[in-house]
Amino acid sequence: MQTLNRTKNTGRNIVWGFAAKAVSLLAPFVTRTFLIYRLGAEYLGISSLYTSVLTVLSLAELGFATAVVYGMYKPIAEGDVHQVAAYLNYLKVMYRYVGGVIVALGLAMLPLLGFLVRGEWPADVDMQIAFLIYLGNTAIGYFLFAYKQSLLNAYQRNDVVSRMNMVVQVIQCALQVAVLVLAPNFYAYALALPVCTVAGNILLAKATDRLLPEYSDRSLAKQRLETGRRVGMRRQVAGLVFTRICMVTRDSLDAVFISAFIGLSAVACYSNYFVIMNGLLGILLVFATSMTAAVGNSVAVETREKNFNDLRLFMFIYAAISIVIAACLLACFQPFMLIWVGEGLMLPFGVVVLLVAYFYVRTMGDMQWVYVDAAGLWWEQRWRTLAEVVANVVLNFALVQVWGIYGVVAGTLTSLFFIDFIYGSHVAFKFYFGLEKARAYYLDHAWYLAAAIAVCAATYLVAGIVPDGGFFWLAVKAAVSLLCSSALLVVVFCRTARFKRAVAFARRMLFPGPKKGSGSSDAHAD
Repeated sequence: MQTLNRTKNTGRNIVWGFAAKAVSLLAPFVTRTFLIYRLGAEYLGISSLYTSVLTVLSLAELGFATAVVYGMYKPIAEGDVHQVAAYLNYLKVMYRYVGGVIVALGLAMLPLLGFLVRGEWPADVDMQIAFLIYLGNTAIGYFLFAYKQSLLNAYQRNDVVSRMNMVVQVIQCALQVAVLVLAPNFYAYALALPVCTVAGNILLAKATDRLLPEYSDRSLAKQRLETGRRVGMRRQVAGLVFTRICMVTRDSLDAVFISAFIGLSAVACYSNYFVIMNGLLGILLVFATSMTAAVGNSVAVETREKNFNDLRLFMFIYAAISIVIAACLLACFQPFMLIWVGEGLMLPFGVVVLLVAYFYVRTMGDMQWVYVDAAGLWWEQRWRTLAEVVANVVLNFALVQVWGIYGVVAGTLTSLFFIDFIYGSHVAFKFYFGLEKARAYYLDHAWYLAAAIAVCAATYLVAGIVPDGGFFWLAVKAAVSLLCSSALLVVVFCRTARFKRAVAFARRMLFPGPKKGSGSSDAHAD
């Protein structure tokens, strides 16, 4: 039986999570480079478009896995293996239905694919055959062992999932590059996706059985979730449906609107920027997701006052990392793209500014969402998520026709700030922390946002002294951006109590030692 140590598990999850995200950022960069230069930007546009469309179809998952992990927290803490197995078996059955729904929806979309593309389509690629390959990759995991990942997540062993993902992504990258070098063919390139998904599922299942052998007992396969618990989960899943719709459509519909109103080449340009930004968001989110199970335990056993103080500490650390990454992005995005894909596949600098703003605003609500997940407040957030989806679709549709890609990014950024962050945070404080604490929360974020604007502007001006051209000068510019933004943050915050608490927290994470007392070490933030 696995024992749970929140600090140890969180630290381990963060380390391996960062490593896995670094690989997930590098691997697509490598495959995209070969795809652009061996086949062309239009083929990259196909891949990006189909990935976005099928991400929307994955809404059929509805959030069952998140609800099941939430349900597992208590029986795991109590050592109730049979109840945990009942949740796992329930998810296994539901995933079979989810896979079937995704396949059915995908097949129903085949006649509609032509409406999603404006302009020419590569003559050597059949639109429907290519889509079926991507559809198979999306659905196949639901029929295999994807459900077992929830068990590892509930036991705070995200590090195992991260290691499996690293292995699979390296293999997938190697296969796709080999295909593009030896015999450039889009079908063969795409087929590597489902092949690696199957391999990843098998590796995940074996790792789970080895780490948690008690759940390999065949007698546990007969455990069933009680009717009362299933009914209780329906409300949670209903709230999660809205959350998943919001999260999936927030980014995926951007590519669909660009394809439908501008064209595949524009999707390729946009997706090149977005995959890098999203990779960096993923690396940053490791800090948040690695803490989710530990925060879930804290929500169950600690006071709300203690959890609010922890939230303010985590917010500061998260904001500081976000500001540094945003400053480096603003200074280095265009020079990197010029070297990687050339001027012909670059977006205007104004779009880059909007993308960097999108990056930072998207991170502003991440830490409070960790507590929303841990407290199971998905139903309470339902109107917030629905409002964001509607606003995003309406704004994107209206603005893309007026401002093109500028309009798509601006529309998503607007709905993200006013609905996801402002309104979403209000709901979290209304139903968990208490509205009386919201003022301090918003003031913290106002301070961090002002710091972000100042640090990004100053870093861009300082890094601008470094000339463009070649990887050497790009590396110099990146180093200058990193040092400048970090130094400015230290200057701004070094005298504050929150900075000292953050340093102390980092020391505990990096050099864990025996506890010196039972009380909380987290005082009120200044």
